[in-house]
Amino acid sequence: MGTNNLFFRFGTSCLVAMWILTACTAPAAPAATAVSTPLPPTATPTPVPSMTAMATLTSTFIPSSTATEPPTPTTELTPQVNPGMNVYCRKGPGTNYFAITFLQAGTNYLLLGQNGLNTWWVVQFSGNITCWIGDPTAVLVGPVWDVPILTYPPLPGQPAGFKGTITCHSAQNILVVSLYWSPQSAATTGFRLYRNGALIKTLGANAGGFTDNAPPFSVNLEYVLQAFNEYGVSDRATVSFPPCG
Repeated sequence: MGTNNLFFRFGTSCLVAMWILTACTAPAAPAATAVSTPLPPTATPTPVPSMTAMATLTSTFIPSSTATEPPTPTTELTPQVNPGMNVYCRKGPGTNYFAITFLQAGTNYLLLGQNGLNTWWVVQFSGNITCWIGDPTAVLVGPVWDVPILTYPPLPGQPAGFKGTITCHSAQNILVVSLYWSPQSAATTGFRLYRNGALIKTLGANAGGFTDNAPPFSVNLEYVLQAFNEYGVSDRATVSFPPCG
């Protein structure tokens, strides 16, 4: 074998060996590409104006918010009355009028009117109930003198000509008292007759007399006659008799 043939074989073997090495070797991983992280922008300093520049700036005045206080409400007093004691409230201005209810001391009641003398007052009791109060100890509140003068229902007049006679019947132990009075006005519904404080008879409006068979008392007899209507009673008429001897 010549030198050239050896050299050829050697070269061929080297080529085969290099091909085998190349086929068996894994491809190299691509080189990592460096990712650059962007840096934050460099803060640009805000120029501070010089004192001269600040002096030239026009300042705008912004007024501070001032709290506005709500207006104070004006309290307008209404006419009222405050009784100084528990007192009857009546159908009219006077104690001869029938009582409707009573008012409590220390409570304010709305005033609606008066009798023209500033001595009796119409008050609102509750709902649509009104009545008259004449308590001299009451405290008046507000413009009470501005309330109107109101009319009120009439009462019957005092029975006129009230008189009588007495007859003693000792044997029968009977005392007969005959009583008389004058006819009344149209405002009268009837009469009430009392003997020594006790009611003995209620009579109609047209009655003008009554005979009382009384037991023989050893004391004076006193008879009281009152006319009445739906609003109240009249002043009393009185007649007295000595004991039957």
